[in-house]
Order: sequence, then C-alpha cells, then structure tokens
Amino acid sequence: MLVAGAQNYFTSHTAGSPGIYPDYFGPYDLVLSRMVKTHFNVIAGKATSLRYDCTTCMAKHPDSYDWKSAYKSNTSEIVLCGMFWERPVNSRAGVILHINLDIHEESVQKKIGTMKEAKGLRVPVDESLGEGKYKYYQTFAEAVHSQQEQGLNPFPIEFEGCNANQQEIIKEAASASNRLAAGALNYLGSLTLGSPGIYPNHFGLYEQVHSQVVKAHFDMIEGKATSLKYNCITCITENPGRLYYRREYINDAGTIIICGQFWKKTGTGIKSRAGVILLLNLNIHEGDIHNNIRTIGTVGDMEPLEGIMGKEKHRGYQT
Repeated sequence: MLVAGAQNYFTSHTAGSPGIYPDYFGPYDLVLSRMVKTHFNVIAGKATSLRYDCTTCMAKHPDSYDWKSAYKSNTSEIVLCGMFWERPVNSRAGVILHINLDIHEESVQKKIGTMKEAKGLRVPVDESLGEGKYKYYQTFAEAVHSQQEQGLNPFPIEFEGCNANQQEIIKEAASASNRLAAGALNYLGSLTLGSPGIYPNHFGLYEQVHSQVVKAHFDMIEGKATSLKYNCITCITENPGRLYYRREYINDAGTIIICGQFWKKTGTGIKSRAGVILLLNLNIHEGDIHNNIRTIGTVGDMEPLEGIMGKEKHRGYQT
C-alpha cells in the first residue's frame, strides 16, 4: 500500500513538479530521485513474505515492551512490541516499511552502487542511510499515502504574482494542454507506416523507432501542465518596456514566466496558450525525456532525429 503509492508518485515526479519530495530528500536531482525510487522498488511486494515475531519483545524487554514499537532481529525477523499495536494502521505499515528496507539493505546498496559512484548522495539522503536510516523513506511514504487517501494532487498547480482572473485563464490553458498531450498520445498509439496521417508534416517520414521517440516526449508530460508553477509578475519587472512583445519562457527553477504575448493568444488551437504551455512543459522535462529515449534505440537510430531535437526542437510537438 505505502510502497505502491510511493512508486506511483515517482512516475510523475520531475524537476518541474517535485511535489513533497524536497521536504524529505532535498532538491530534485534525477540521479538521486532514482536512488530513492530504487529503495521502494527493491522492497515492493516483500512485506507479506517476511517473518513476524509477536512474543520475543515481551520476553526480552518486559519493562520497555509498552513503549517499543518494532525492530529487526538477528535472523531478519520483524519483532513486534507493544507500541506497534497502538499505532494507526497506516503508521504500522510505515514501521514495517522502515524495517523492510533495513532487512533488504544489501540488495538496495547493490542496486544503487553504480549510481552512487556516478554522483554522491546529498546530505538529507546520507542521513537517511545512517542511524535511524530509513525514517525519511517511512515518513515520505506515509505522507504520500495520506495525500492519496484525501484525493489530493501531490503535484498541485502553483502561481506567483497572478491575480484571480489570470489564474483561471492559466488553469484553463493548462488543462487544455494536458488534453493536447493526451490526444497526441492517442494518435501516436494507432500510427503505422500505412496510415501516417499528419505525422510526416511535423517529423518527416514515418519510422517506428522515431515515432516511439516522439511518443516518449508526450508520455513524459502527460497530465503535468496542471502541476507546474506559473509566474505572472517577473516579466513585468524584468521587461517593462517589452512586456507585450516578450515570449513566455522558463527560468532556472523550472517556473513558467508568463509575458504579454500569452494573454493575446487564443485558449486552444494553433499557437494557442495551451500549445505554448505544452512547448514549455517539454522544455522543462527535457532532461528526463532524453534519459527515457536513450532506451528506445541505438545511437544510429537517433542520428536522424537531430533536426527534431535541434534549435527549434519542440516546436514540431506544439504544432
């Protein structure tokens, strides 16, 4: 339950929509994020295969039984104490998750070994691997599950310097942008050499690997336009004389900076507000997209895509 929720969280977790991740593991970083996700992947489905001991704690710790929760025995069993039974069900699940990670520590370390060599862990993650090492993972998974139970979006849309009217316009455009991405995925899912449709007008002659690369772009941003941060004030302060001529852009933090041209566009259609958001969404998730498409084909397969991935790399996806 908690592990599956955490795994699901990481399917949408990116630099542009980090959610509550930074509260537990520090600023988003692709390699570090994958390390954290690996912990949950290793223990997925294993809690129901562990051995649980309900008698040893009382026998060995009669005086402290009531305020102890649970611990791992020398034989990698989970020894349950009095406080465990007093916890809410989700908290008990969190305790088991914590000890489950401890039991499978060797397997986790083998999995993330190559990633650790490539890039050192940040301090918050180091702390989670020290004394009380998996507490961050436990509380993170509990928080994610709590949001899911309440039906909350773990990656809510954010605004900075946008008035109520502007927020509504952006929300409508972001929702429309999500629909554009979903529509593109539906189209690409049925695309074949015999029925290329409008695909060649934007990406050249149909080729299966190339179409998979194009699809991977939309896969990465599907549903995420309503989880980004939008800023309506920076363009005014930084470009007062060119406000109504300035195009929208993204800053170093992955925030979409809205400028005057945005408000002049239509809500949907060619070069619309929805299309602009889709284009910027692709730019925000560029690193994650490139990491995903490396698994699709060989370097030789990728070379013909240089035109698509070049200076105006995502313009074809927008139109």
